[in-house]
Amino acid sequence: MVEFYVMQRYLRPDLLEKAGLQTFDDWASTFGEVISQLEIKPAGNGFQNKNRFSKFVNIPELMQIYKEFADIQTPDMIKLPVPKLKTGEPIVVSSKPDDRQKAYMKELAARSEAIHGGSVDPSEDNMLKITHEARLLGLDSRCIFKDAEPAPDSKVMKLLDNLEQNYRDTMEQKGVQIVFCDIAINEDSEHFSIYEAIKNDLVKRGIPRDEICFAGDAKTDKARAEMFEQLRKGEKRFILASTSKLGTGANIQDRICAIHHLDIPWKPSDLTQQDGRGIRQGNMFDEVGIYHYLTEETFDAYMMGIITNKAKFINQIMTSKDPVRVSEDVDEMVLTYSQMQAIASGNPMIKEKIQLDNDIAMLKTLEAEHKKSVFKMQELAERRLPQTIDNYADLLQKASADLKAFQEQHPDNAEFKIEIGGKTVDERTDAGKEIEAAIIKCSANGETVAIGKYFGFGVTIEKNLANTTLFSSGTPCIAVLHGKLNYTCEVSLGNDVGNVRRIENLAGNQINQKIQQLSASLDKAKNDLEEAKANMAKPFERAEELAQMQARLEFVNDELSKTQVDDEPIIVEPSEESKDDDLDIADRVNPFLRNIPPKNDGTAEPPHKFRR
Repeated sequence: MVEFYVMQRYLRPDLLEKAGLQTFDDWASTFGEVISQLEIKPAGNGFQNKNRFSKFVNIPELMQIYKEFADIQTPDMIKLPVPKLKTGEPIVVSSKPDDRQKAYMKELAARSEAIHGGSVDPSEDNMLKITHEARLLGLDSRCIFKDAEPAPDSKVMKLLDNLEQNYRDTMEQKGVQIVFCDIAINEDSEHFSIYEAIKNDLVKRGIPRDEICFAGDAKTDKARAEMFEQLRKGEKRFILASTSKLGTGANIQDRICAIHHLDIPWKPSDLTQQDGRGIRQGNMFDEVGIYHYLTEETFDAYMMGIITNKAKFINQIMTSKDPVRVSEDVDEMVLTYSQMQAIASGNPMIKEKIQLDNDIAMLKTLEAEHKKSVFKMQELAERRLPQTIDNYADLLQKASADLKAFQEQHPDNAEFKIEIGGKTVDERTDAGKEIEAAIIKCSANGETVAIGKYFGFGVTIEKNLANTTLFSSGTPCIAVLHGKLNYTCEVSLGNDVGNVRRIENLAGNQINQKIQQLSASLDKAKNDLEEAKANMAKPFERAEELAQMQARLEFVNDELSKTQVDDEPIIVEPSEESKDDDLDIADRVNPFLRNIPPKNDGTAEPPHKFRR
């Protein structure tokens, strides 16, 4: 949200000034709302009500300003020939926490409660440190307890199983796999490296060491280019990398058969960039496996909650479709993130809550479309169609009057005659010459030339407005028969009698055709009016289902607020504007604390890495 304002402020401040939105407060009050929602606590030990600046309103107007200086191109607009997802969707691999992870999560929960209560000196412990340790713990117990033995069903061990299986399955094609992980990268005497652990375990499984590489090993552009070339040729079969090391500009897609997300980044765009290493043109594989690894009842659940909220907004406005007016609905990509969050939570009730949230969001989208349809039907029934019917009825009356007037003055056995220049001409050849002279005059100066009258109808030669372009195939002039309505046909030089016959047919045939067309259009408009009135009265078909789901969600939220974990009551914390709950966990730390490195130096990333 803030990024949108900053971009607009920097690139097109004039648009904000015209809209009277120079200050962020004005801008935020126009396009955003603070909403309260139940979400998992950062420590993963329960739920809390949270106020977040995550509901966005007046999105069409916001995007109108944004598109003044930005061009949005989405995959569904470009439609590039890229590989499909294996199984049709990301593969979520969940693992149960081991005893040490469970115990340490309780300790982190207690520490976070103490910090939140203000009883801890920030120089001793702070949420930034807890955040990093919680991410490490969700990754692998060895990141916190170096002497720990990995559980057989931990997410790292499941990763290794998938790596080996894909390696064997794509031996002939020399399929390449990417493992993305942004934490626990560097190893020393005190700190555990997940990269080294994965590499060593793969070697133990019979995979040559020289087929495994780390993106960080390439220190120069030349070394990086050589590594990428080896990956494109299949000489290297595995690469372990962080988002920054293997993001934009890494063209290694030739043989990518699988991409593994071992940890959860802060931004949905990071996942998009990571997937883009393989889901792109030039990949020899028609399908690519996208794996997400989650540890239940750990910080993974909270991370997925954050990434879900961000994805909701991004995918509602960065779309080829018309943006919704209020962004609180979700699409398929967000549902994937939400499913991951539900799996990571390990709580059946939160899984039901996530599913209800998604189902209700889908039904609200359908309800919004129904309301839009009803409004459209109301507009048709009350204004547009009645006007259309009146217009067609008026035109039909005039065309009928023209037909009656012609029939009265032109009996069936009447001989040809036309009044030209006040004189009656009864020879078609003579009339044709007069018409040709008028065509020449009209072609020369573009002015309308009055011919005379044909059985009470005025006749003119006029410029053919449909023949104004270089490549038009029509004639330069038309003949117009003037009654209560006008009837036209093309005329041309060298067609003396033919031009006369065309004018005769205007009155003899075109009036009848016009009456038939108008009658059909009038009948259709009347039918459309009845249909619009019927559709306008139709209720939303799934309104009862939506009401039941909303009632069930209210019950689930109430039950979650009472949930007990290991016989310890979980208290739903109230949202208070005076507290720092309205900020992300990293933003709760005082500004000067963000520059204090955590005590587990060497493994922690710089403080800005944890900020939104």
